Amino acid sequence: MNNYFICATSACMERMLDAQKIYSYLEINNWRHVTRVSEADLLVISTCAFGQYEDRCAEELIMHYLRQKKPTAKLILVGCLPTINPSRLEGLGEFWAVSPTTLDILDTFLG
Repeated sequence: MNNYFICATSACMERMLDAQKIYSYLEINNWRHVTRVSEADLLVISTCAFGQYEDRCAEELIMHYLRQKKPTAKLILVGCLPTINPSRLEGLGEFWAVSPTTLDILDTFLG
């Protein structure tokens, strides 16, 4: 069974709902939620890009979790930041971006 860690970068209700949908999707597909990033095979971060403050908070949280994740773990960035302000994410390395309107693309990424 694969392990995943999921979090939302802000109190944006829409992105928190996205995170809940992804949580449910992963659970149904036999992924196991873990509370330590270092144990996860998949790191899912739901982001908000309402303004500069939210962008900065999301970027800081992403960097925090990237330092903790194991090298083989995959990263999925969900929400508005990858769509609205992708330049903030340059230099993060390889990751999958999922906009709020394309959550169904998870099937493509995860099989």
